[in-house]
Amino acid sequence: MPYEVSGRAPIQFRANVKGAAHAAFQLPPCAFALQGVTVMPRNPRRSAFLQKHNLVSFLLTHLAIGVVAGVVVCLGLLALDVASLRTLLLGSDYWLIGFILLFGSVCGTFGGVAMAVAVMNLGDWSDHPDRDY
Repeated sequence: MPYEVSGRAPIQFRANVKGAAHAAFQLPPCAFALQGVTVMPRNPRRSAFLQKHNLVSFLLTHLAIGVVAGVVVCLGLLALDVASLRTLLLGSDYWLIGFILLFGSVCGTFGGVAMAVAVMNLGDWSDHPDRDY
């Protein structure tokens, strides 16, 4: 199986490129610092579910984009110490709860907004073709 890794064996990945044959490349054994890393193949049942339910795949993709944007914003806020947020959080006895609340609320909000924007952009103008938008 090309995806399985045990010990120091090279790792083989396949890139799915539209209109082209499968491109395969290998990573050297030193690519992963951890011993015993196992890269499992995709679950065919899950892939079939996402191919069958395009809406779920669409929403999860945009949710992931929004969550990544939220993480970037949170890291930027903490790195720049905006409004002394990093100082306040690290000076607290409950700093872990503060980080969880900050990241959870910002990532949840950004993920929801990204999904909402994606859904709102799905429509077309076929209901009023004569209207100038």
